[in-house]
Amino acid sequence: MLTRMLSAAVLLSVVSAGGASGPGAHGYAMPGGAAAQLVTDLRDAREITRGDDVTVALLSSAVDPDVSGLSGKVTIGPDYVNLAGPARDSGTAIAEGIAGDGPSPGNPLNRLGIAPGARILAIRVVADGNEAGAQQFNDSAPIAGLLARGIRYAVDHNAGVVYIGWLPSGPDSAALESAVSYALSRNVIVACLAVDTSEGFAGRSGVPAGVPGVIAAGMVTLSGFPAPYEQVSSDTAQNNTVQVAVPDNTLRELGPGDVRAGWDGYVAGGAWLAGTLALIKSAYPFLTPAQVEQALALSARYHPPGGYSTTVGFGLIDPYGALTEAGLLALQPKPPASAGLPASAHFGTGPAPGPVVAAPRQAARAAAFGALTAFGATLLYAAYLLTRRRRPAR
Repeated sequence: MLTRMLSAAVLLSVVSAGGASGPGAHGYAMPGGAAAQLVTDLRDAREITRGDDVTVALLSSAVDPDVSGLSGKVTIGPDYVNLAGPARDSGTAIAEGIAGDGPSPGNPLNRLGIAPGARILAIRVVADGNEAGAQQFNDSAPIAGLLARGIRYAVDHNAGVVYIGWLPSGPDSAALESAVSYALSRNVIVACLAVDTSEGFAGRSGVPAGVPGVIAAGMVTLSGFPAPYEQVSSDTAQNNTVQVAVPDNTLRELGPGDVRAGWDGYVAGGAWLAGTLALIKSAYPFLTPAQVEQALALSARYHPPGGYSTTVGFGLIDPYGALTEAGLLALQPKPPASAGLPASAHFGTGPAPGPVVAAPRQAARAAAFGALTAFGATLLYAAYLLTRRRRPAR
């Protein structure tokens, strides 16, 4: 018990050193205790799994594999940027937040490390802003096409989670949508932060967040965690691709050369999202991406009014609750193998269907059938409520 209490205190010291912050995305403020609760949820999740046996493909800027908390965990994949002297700043920070060693009683100022047992496959698709030629490359390169290539490479090299750390501008990409479908057909989770195309990101299309099957998160600022240097949560909300909310608060991470720095916004939010997905994939590797998405939605804390909003989705991400819901979903019967379709399948193949023949039915019989159906649905729902397992007490 003392160890658990100490580990919780260490976690909280890592993520809450600093001042409080204001409301989150578009004025939506989580409760005051949300930060402490998230720390507890992460601690409890890591008693179930630490993300072992999972590779997270990080499609972002370059990653430094020699940073202390990432030593031996990083595989360098293809470099689609090819600019000399990569800065490796934001990519390294996201990787640290996902798979860094994390805090310990002996080193309480260490990195957060959501899933310290996971591995990182670093795929460079974008340049850090302080690299020579970065602005020209990021403005002109076909980022969506590079992401598509990166996703396919990640799937073919055994990634269980693909996190897209850079959102492309320009029109929708058929190649990117096809690559996402390819990943989903092989049970690989694809995730990113959602972009508000109504403000802040003119010209961005909402891809890949808007591609069916991609898990997208909005961002919210939590009081009790260090305030972000620049609040960007308002740029990543107000569209219906948002499933859950993740904090954009500052994380204390190491950069290249073990230089400590604070990272917020997209770096912090990406670490919380991808790290939580790595935990789920580690504990339940055979869940489909759709089931993982369902587990996130069912477990989210602090539901907004009405149960869903385009700013925070179904609520704040809960790593432990998501693992609990994933465990329940894993017990459900699997659909037959024939129920799926290959990644290459599309509409319009095969022989033309014949006409659909509707058999006539009497109004009285139809009414009776409808009543029986409604009664059966009521019984099923009652049984569901009786048998639904509650989350075990911590």
